[in-house]
Amino acid sequence: MKSNCPQPTPLRTPLIASQNGPMSSAYASKLDGVAANANNFSLPTASGSTLGGVKVGTSLNINAGVLDVPAAVAGQAGVQKYMQAETFTGNGSQTGFTVVNNIGSYLAVYLSGLRQTPVDDYTVSGKVITFLSAPLTGQKIVIDYIAQ
Repeated sequence: MKSNCPQPTPLRTPLIASQNGPMSSAYASKLDGVAANANNFSLPTASGSTLGGVKVGTSLNINAGVLDVPAAVAGQAGVQKYMQAETFTGNGSQTGFTVVNNIGSYLAVYLSGLRQTPVDDYTVSGKVITFLSAPLTGQKIVIDYIAQ
């Protein structure tokens, strides 16, 4: 169905300060500067009186403009240490299995899916887990621990 109402004429007047248009020259001047400086914002460094910036803590660094988190070291405050899981396979004669990191406050040893008991099934010395009896050939050994 065709309407007899006149169609609105599209607005073709630019919104820039140098030409008169549907907004004041002052508002058009403000908009003119937005495009030129839209990406020139620098986030301030945060402090006790400046909010919104990035505050770099004692265990963080800024290197070439990139926030850097150094590797965790034993006893470093505020650093979350994650569970490590290492897998080995028994060969019928080997009793000692060496993990990559020093074992910290948590250790769980599994042999063919069954959790083993310290002293009764294995001992720990540094990074080495030693079974009292060698795991059979093909038995899966999983060692879960939090690194020291």
